[in-house]
Amino acid sequence: ILFYSLLWYLAIIFPTFWCMLFLTFLLGSLGTAISFFGAALVFLSRVVRYAMAPYCLLDEPDMGASRALRRSRQMMEGHVKDYFLLMLLSFLGWYLLGWLILTVVEGAVIILMGGLPLIMEQDLWALELIRTSAAMTVTLTLAAWPLRLWLLPYVTMTECKFYERIKGGADSVPF
Repeated sequence: ILFYSLLWYLAIIFPTFWCMLFLTFLLGSLGTAISFFGAALVFLSRVVRYAMAPYCLLDEPDMGASRALRRSRQMMEGHVKDYFLLMLLSFLGWYLLGWLILTVVEGAVIILMGGLPLIMEQDLWALELIRTSAAMTVTLTLAAWPLRLWLLPYVTMTECKFYERIKGGADSVPF
C-alpha cells in the first residue's frame, strides 16, 4: 500500500509543481492554494482506493499483497466518496478536539519553558528552538496518547463495518 501510494505521490507531485507555478503566476497565492488542494484531493482519491487491502488480507491471508490491492480497488469503485466522507465527517470533531488539546499543551509548555517573554518580543528564532525541543516532542506525544488510544479502535471498527458493507457480507449493516 505504501509503495503504490508513493508511486501515486510521485505521479501527482511533478504536474502539481508546474501547475502551481503557472497558477501562482496567473492568480498569486490563490493559485498556489487551488493547485495544492487540487493535488491533495487527487492524491487522496487515488490512495483511498487501497484502504480496504488490509481487510482483504485479513479475510483471506493467502491472497497476497498484489491481489489484495486489486480487490480493494475493485471494492472501492463507486465508494471512494462515501469512504472519504465517512472518515472525515464522522471524526472531524475528534480531530478538532485533538488539535485543540495539542495547541493548549504546546502553549503551556512554551510558557513553562520561559517562552512568554519570547512571544511578547516576537523572538521567533528562540521560540522555534523551544517548539522543536525534545521536551516539547515528548510532552505533545504523551498528551496525544489518551485520545489516540480511545480513537484508534473507534476508527478501525468504522473501517471494518465499511468493509463489511461494501463486501456485502453477513455482518454488513446499512449506514
